[in-house]
Amino acid sequence: MIKERFYGEIPENFLILDRNEAAARLKVARDYSNELIESCEARLRRSLKCGYTGVLTDIEYGDDCCMDFGFGPVNSTALYDNLNGAGEAYIFAVTLGYDVDILIEKLSVISIAEHFITDALASAFAESACDYAEKEIKGTAVCGRRFGPGYADLSISVQPQILRLISADKRLNIKCNNSYLLSPSKTITAIMGKKQ
Repeated sequence: MIKERFYGEIPENFLILDRNEAAARLKVARDYSNELIESCEARLRRSLKCGYTGVLTDIEYGDDCCMDFGFGPVNSTALYDNLNGAGEAYIFAVTLGYDVDILIEKLSVISIAEHFITDALASAFAESACDYAEKEIKGTAVCGRRFGPGYADLSISVQPQILRLISADKRLNIKCNNSYLLSPSKTITAIMGKKQ
């Protein structure tokens, strides 16, 4: 049962790029300094239209690491262990928006280097947006580590149910195709157990 709903926009100036995350995705040293990277970051920031949507819902536990968040059974040993018996979970999605996809697609034709850099930075920004949304959603609640479809044994096939539960299409125009890939492409969904 849904107990609370969340929705918000994330102003670009609230997003702090984790340079370690960016460096790992760019495959460069952590203390990188590069004009092209800086230029790509500035252009990318102008394309960000970040938002998040989510719910706080009850968790029902069944046999054999089966859980129900309100959209049917989910089987995952790793998620079951991650939740550690939490009675409620925050389920949410964060996206950078379609303008980022348009920019990345355009750069794939114009410049291989700028395409790679911008795509890597966008992935790092998606993680930053997820960090921001997590803080906004949970407030002072104590929660476990967020867990996403496609990680460990949690199948990405749960994406459509998650998106329906949190009204992601209506709120943020997030879609899921037949291969369970999300669009906009820089979108993250997550489940986070709320400790009592």
